[in-house]
Amino acid sequence: MECDQGLRKADDIEKLDIVPEIVEDPDESKKRRLSGWQFYLVAGIAITASCFHLYTAAFGLFAAMTQRAWHWMFMGALLFLIYPASQKKGNKLKISIFDWIPAILIIVGCANILLNYDAIAAREGSAIPSDIYLGVIMIVLVIEGARRSLGWPLPIVATLALAYGVFGPYMPGILAHAGFSFEELAPFMYLRTDGIFGVPLGVSASFIFLFVLFGSFLSTSGAGQFFIDLAVGLAGKSQGGPGKAAVTASGFMGMVSGSSCGNAVTTGAFTIPLMKHSGYSPEFAGAIVAAASTGGQVMPPVMGAAAFIMAQFLGISYWEIVVGAAIPATLYFISIGAMVHFRAGKKRMPRLTDEQLPNVRKVLRQGWHLLLPIVLLVVFLAFGYSPTMAVFWSIVSLVAASWMGDKEHRMTPRRIIDAMISGGTGAVDVAAACACSGIVIGVIAITGLGLAFSSFVLSMSQGILPLALFLTMIGSIILGMGVPTTAQYIITSTLAAPALAQMGVPMFSAHLFCLY
Repeated sequence: MECDQGLRKADDIEKLDIVPEIVEDPDESKKRRLSGWQFYLVAGIAITASCFHLYTAAFGLFAAMTQRAWHWMFMGALLFLIYPASQKKGNKLKISIFDWIPAILIIVGCANILLNYDAIAAREGSAIPSDIYLGVIMIVLVIEGARRSLGWPLPIVATLALAYGVFGPYMPGILAHAGFSFEELAPFMYLRTDGIFGVPLGVSASFIFLFVLFGSFLSTSGAGQFFIDLAVGLAGKSQGGPGKAAVTASGFMGMVSGSSCGNAVTTGAFTIPLMKHSGYSPEFAGAIVAAASTGGQVMPPVMGAAAFIMAQFLGISYWEIVVGAAIPATLYFISIGAMVHFRAGKKRMPRLTDEQLPNVRKVLRQGWHLLLPIVLLVVFLAFGYSPTMAVFWSIVSLVAASWMGDKEHRMTPRRIIDAMISGGTGAVDVAAACACSGIVIGVIAITGLGLAFSSFVLSMSQGILPLALFLTMIGSIILGMGVPTTAQYIITSTLAAPALAQMGVPMFSAHLFCLY
């Protein structure tokens, strides 16, 4: 899951120590560094969001639209409070009126759904003026929020999708459709489960937030340093050991983080200097960490947000995704490790000495308890429990298991609060990507673009499967150059997977191909 570290406070005295020493906030340059009452307000919202999701995990989720509205109310408000409209220094130290207004409007829009949803459902799609006004506001805020947290590419795609929905009659060939006015599009995006509050945001509300929170609890309990020490101890003694240790550490972290960005920051802060010291060029060291960390999104058991969305799209269990992705993910890391091995042999890279290597037995003796929640997670998923229930009990077991370790990383009430703040703010980026992707999916659903694109792929490939796969691959690569992985998968699978399925590719395989 995309960059999952939390908010940092400006005052060093009161600054929360919520991650291992080696970890820095990958979005620190973009997020605010708040102090005083504004910090405590944002922290309070993050803690409340964490408590809400833990409560629904333990006692059952609300109805789909209700769960999603509560989730987006927390995430949308946090988004505008922690991400400034611009990166000017003054904007990063305090929340301005241009942040309070959109945060409040997000709350109003979600509260309208929560308080009036029975009346909204009774209207059966007949919008009243307030639906249109709030729909327009919500669309604008979702796009602006995605711009603040994710950059321009995804908001541009969403804006182009809306333009396509409005100007359909003027499109050429198979892209043409009847067209919809903004008065029709706005309430559709706002009040239907095919738009902003669609499947992607539903997955974020039901599963992804909890797994981000689980990763935050793991980081707070010292798991990051444990996995790095274990990887260096296991792989560091072979030729080119630091590079192999970086790949191994990324694989270990990928099993529990599901985030390429967080994985790179956690492992790279230690392994890149180690590789440079051993003779790797800075460029090659960075490339190893980037490539290996990217695999964190496809490495079971905790995969990236796209895997949870895939399970919902296909109507299968998350465990089936885990099993299906295990071999490709393992081969991915083996291939990177092989590349590092051959490069190390060619360049005669040195081995790490015994003095430089952590003692594997000592590392396991000190941190074995951190493996218990991960094992429990796998067992729960394998026995058919929902991801929500599995991750909830994994978090509970992690809190208990932390008391078997050193005092520094025991999950005391203060450290639990720190983890909740980190997890609550860390889930904002994924929620923003899911909400904005919902706009694109909504346009595809209402205009029939998916069928048109399937016809286009079938026509261009002339029924030749390798050519259809090649066209899908090129589209995915181009889209992935600027759009986050989650959004890229959602858009590509919605458009291309049906075409591949018509050519005989199993739908599960088609979706995995779109993800990879």
